[in-house]
Amino acid sequence: AEREAEAAKGLKRPVRVSRYKTCLDAKLGEMAEAFCIPAGDLAGNYMRWLSSDRPDNPVDETADNRRPVDPDEDPVEMAIKLVPHAELHGFRDAGAVLAGVKYVAAKQVAFDPKLRREVRMRWFKDNGCLTVRHTQKGEESGEVYHLDMLTWREKRHQKVSSEEFLEMVKAKEDGLIDFSIRLDERDHQELLGNLRDCYLLHPRGGGGVSDQAREWDRLRHEVLEEALEKHLYPMLEHGLVAMRIKEAKVFVGRRIKEAMEAMIRVAPYTWRPPQADARPRKARAIMGVHLAAPTE
Repeated sequence: AEREAEAAKGLKRPVRVSRYKTCLDAKLGEMAEAFCIPAGDLAGNYMRWLSSDRPDNPVDETADNRRPVDPDEDPVEMAIKLVPHAELHGFRDAGAVLAGVKYVAAKQVAFDPKLRREVRMRWFKDNGCLTVRHTQKGEESGEVYHLDMLTWREKRHQKVSSEEFLEMVKAKEDGLIDFSIRLDERDHQELLGNLRDCYLLHPRGGGGVSDQAREWDRLRHEVLEEALEKHLYPMLEHGLVAMRIKEAKVFVGRRIKEAMEAMIRVAPYTWRPPQADARPRKARAIMGVHLAAPTE
């Protein structure tokens, strides 16, 4: 064992490299910076827009807002120029490069703390909707307690009681169901439209917009969609589920405590001692009950 430990000292252990780091090593972040505004500027534009009269194009409204810039070439041409270097990191064509660029930009948007907090408090906390799905184990199982949950389609999570939520989490842990929490389509499109107005150069289009400018705005729009659906919503779901579980445990524990206290507060208190011969014995009266917090 000592010899193996000595031999292992000179060996490098395998290191897991994230997709985000791979994209940055391939210099895809530089292309994202060329046509996207920073995520912090998007959050600033959005919050200023919310506190204003909400003009059609908020990036043109004040000098405080940050405008995106269209590069001189279209997205495909720019991606082709990156292929020789990006190919060393696994991005073999322009399509793969553009997918990596969108991933980098979407990740940065989703992880901006101000924008994430704004979406969580203004949209997700109250409007998050539950959708429950079958699993193969659930279909083959003889359990029935989870069947009513399968009717939940885009159901506001606030309409699910604490007991039901804990039961749903248990069913997922048992492998009987799977569920997700997202915004419904109407709220999602409204939020996406609001962010689009703060992120695109020409959010309303128009006859004077060139085809190349439309291509860059289309790419920015896809960045926002990926940021919400693949990164931000799953993060917010994880936090919301943890919060609901914590609140539900406190609520259910309080209900159990109240029920048990109600049972022992009803006199007279009696207790039948155990007996080896299984013959009935007269119940013994208990003169009083002392309630105290449990000790370890």
